[in-house]
Amino acid sequence: MNFLKPSSRDKVFSEYVSRYDAWYEKHPILYKSELNLVSSLWKKGKTSLEIGVGTGRFAEPLGICFGLDPSFEMLKKAKERGIKTVKGIGEKLPFLDCSFDSLLIAITICFVEDPIRVLQESYRVLKPGGMIVIAFIDRNSPWGEYYSEKSSPFYKIARFFSVEEVEKMLKKAGFKVIEKKQSLFLKPGEKEKLEDPIDGTGKGSFIGISGEKPVN
Repeated sequence: MNFLKPSSRDKVFSEYVSRYDAWYEKHPILYKSELNLVSSLWKKGKTSLEIGVGTGRFAEPLGICFGLDPSFEMLKKAKERGIKTVKGIGEKLPFLDCSFDSLLIAITICFVEDPIRVLQESYRVLKPGGMIVIAFIDRNSPWGEYYSEKSSPFYKIARFFSVEEVEKMLKKAGFKVIEKKQSLFLKPGEKEKLEDPIDGTGKGSFIGISGEKPVN
């Protein structure tokens, strides 16, 4: 498989960039709850990267330096939010080994072609002792089941994972799992309310896992 070629996933995000960004305006409380979870795990380093930065909705408030995305249209929005943007894909990161102190993959893991390769590349570009945070919707949760049944252009191309699957992929790529947190305890259709993350998994639909590249 040639990972340098644009995929159907990339084309969808380029075509519907305004619709993608509008979700955050339409659901500010859900967005804030997700951001609270990622913030609780995030430890900003001197050099940081978000893979699948999209329009910069996570990178900007977290103070992430660089954002990578295959969609030029998405990157234009991220650049407007002050992110240093780089066009590319997670399966072949255009960065030198040991370039970053911290790395974020928020939601993106369910849209990439090869998640294991993305995590292996993440491991390569992180410095020893560097941190990765992956945030995602648990496939085996109410929201995971809800999104899996939706027919929007985004959910049609998504491939959701369970907590166990993401943790296994992190370990296979060489990472040591450090911490797991959860949020989004309300069910689809319930009135949105701001939620604080708690430790562990199994109750919330939105999961965050932090990992570390061991110091050899």
